[in-house]
Amino acid sequence: MRVVYNVCHRLNNDPIISLRSLKPLLNSYRYPKENFVTENQAYIIVGDVPIIITKLFDFDEYNELSWFHKEEIPILASMSLCAADMGWYSLYAGNEPVYVSDSNAYSFDLRDNNVINDLLSFASKEFGIASPLYLEGKVEKEEYICPPEVLFNAIDINNDGLIKSLNYWLKACMLSEHRQFNEEATALLFFSMEGLLKLFHTELREEDLDVRVTDVVDYLIQTFDVPEAYEGYITMCYQLRNDYVHPHKSGWNGNFEADDLLETFNVLKDIIYIYLTRNKSISL
Repeated sequence: MRVVYNVCHRLNNDPIISLRSLKPLLNSYRYPKENFVTENQAYIIVGDVPIIITKLFDFDEYNELSWFHKEEIPILASMSLCAADMGWYSLYAGNEPVYVSDSNAYSFDLRDNNVINDLLSFASKEFGIASPLYLEGKVEKEEYICPPEVLFNAIDINNDGLIKSLNYWLKACMLSEHRQFNEEATALLFFSMEGLLKLFHTELREEDLDVRVTDVVDYLIQTFDVPEAYEGYITMCYQLRNDYVHPHKSGWNGNFEADDLLETFNVLKDIIYIYLTRNKSISL
């Protein structure tokens, strides 16, 4: 194993595993305190620090400006969306990840504690945490609306529209922690909502080419028992979204209200949950 500066510096195109420490943007916010581990991704608590370990597969669209890698989004979004009731978890990538390159990395099974500990110990100097590192942390049993693996298994990482929408959701969760970024968080929720509605629209058009995006809400009401009030609310969100991205058509600010942030979180979480599980609305 060797540490590389970024994915562009990998040797002989060797596979890369990313190790990244996470934290809330503000200390007053909570992060999931229960480990969630799969063969290729792991979210674990080391001491009181959440760390995500991810095998990276998609190097063609690597972007140094992106705050998360594509492979990190499904596991983090799953955990954020599973927060109890209509809440959410917020995670901030405060530091650049440590990239570990190894010719056999893709054969590593992150469900093996020995593999996890070897990776953490190898990267410990980069994390600035004394070695050796152990898996045990302040792990607590979380109260989820559904197990994270249910949503995780439903996320198609090759569905770019879904991944982008979930990425917007995650960044909105993070930005919403700070009063100064609430406007940007609200706008990102509008963008994410537009992406989810378009995904439903694409499915419906496979059966009827004349289906409009505006028909999607009727479909959600009739099929998944979402509140009828969603129709007017989603229309309002779309108008606010248009005013935000076209400055010449609106006033000096985004015309958002405080409730627009919280209500849109609730509505969007419901729509994402329906898209991934095909279960009835979780609206409260």
